[in-house]
Amino acid sequence: MQRVRTPLTDPELVRISLRQVERGTENAAVSADRLLKAGTEGLDAAIDHMRNITARLKRLERITSIVLVNGAIALGAVNVFSVVDAMCSGTAPIPPASMISVWLLYVAGLLVLPLNLISLSRKRNRVLDVVSQIDDVRVLGPVTELLERDRAAAGKALVLLLPRIKPEDRERLLPSQLSQLHQLLLTLRRDEKELGAAVVTALGKVGDSRSLVLLERIAESRSRKHIALREAALLALPPLRQYVDNMRLGKALLRPSQSPTNELLHPAAGGTDLGNNALLRPDNNER
Repeated sequence: MQRVRTPLTDPELVRISLRQVERGTENAAVSADRLLKAGTEGLDAAIDHMRNITARLKRLERITSIVLVNGAIALGAVNVFSVVDAMCSGTAPIPPASMISVWLLYVAGLLVLPLNLISLSRKRNRVLDVVSQIDDVRVLGPVTELLERDRAAAGKALVLLLPRIKPEDRERLLPSQLSQLHQLLLTLRRDEKELGAAVVTALGKVGDSRSLVLLERIAESRSRKHIALREAALLALPPLRQYVDNMRLGKALLRPSQSPTNELLHPAAGGTDLGNNALLRPDNNER
């Protein structure tokens, strides 16, 4: 008898796909296609999954630093105390076998915790590869959040994401995301020319007045190291200048012509006081 398989729902497909991505058993493009077919839920699940792994990485890094630093301090203090106590009291110090066992346990922690960090980082980067394949501006925020933690992986994803940005996406970007792109340009490294050009081109489409100042500074640079970046800035500046000028013009038109006054309006000088008899009266012939 043939078993009938129940079709998987979209959330189940997303979870299965993300688990396969973590293990490295599924191609990033294939997984991204599945997530897109799942609609908004697929994209949100991938972003949440990446953020959860990043949060786990932060916790594990904190635990690793606490264990390694405090463990070394504690073991060193125990050794010193044992020797001093033995010299003062004349008793034997802690048996060497016990001390060796404790140190071996500490060395094992030195190996296990960093290996877990590397494993989690690889899982996060695999999910990041999938997210960078998705053509949606909402992905930009979570990716830029990773710049401080894993600049190489986040930069690689941004090189794929930024060229897809359109001027229509300006309203969907948060000021904090623009600020992160500005900071990325200010701290650009020598080996990040492609990333820098992608950021400059994107700012030309969705930037603001702060972006304009930054791109003008890059365009005026005469450093040979920034030739490609300067060329990208020169191409990105005209549409950005037009947008900023339009915004400034719009604000100027909305500005009041003069400061408000508390004076009431008075009749014009030389006007004729008609009195109450000149008010409109109904015609006698009207019903």
